[in-house]
Amino acid sequence: MQNEVSLLKKELEEKEVQLNGLSTGRNQNDGLSWLNTLSHDINENVEERINLQKALFELEDKNSYNHYELQQLDNEIAKHQVFSLYIYSEYIFVMYLHLYMISLTHI
Repeated sequence: MQNEVSLLKKELEEKEVQLNGLSTGRNQNDGLSWLNTLSHDINENVEERINLQKALFELEDKNSYNHYELQQLDNEIAKHQVFSLYIYSEYIFVMYLHLYMISLTHI
């Protein structure tokens, strides 16, 4: 148990050295190690931001394409509605004509 505690204390001290660069008896290698760690973290952050930006552009592109497709579907629906309305109005006209013809035959 004591070995684990001393190992954890040592790891904690190393992490503190990496994070803030302060250590008792720190040599130049520790400073370079901290700088390398910081540089690596910055590079990872930059790569993540680039990937997020790429994903955002892809989403915007997909959104534009979906908007275009939706507009095309709306246009097709409108065409069919106009056609259906035209057919329905012709049907009504034929029915009225038929009723008119029937009414003429009963006079």
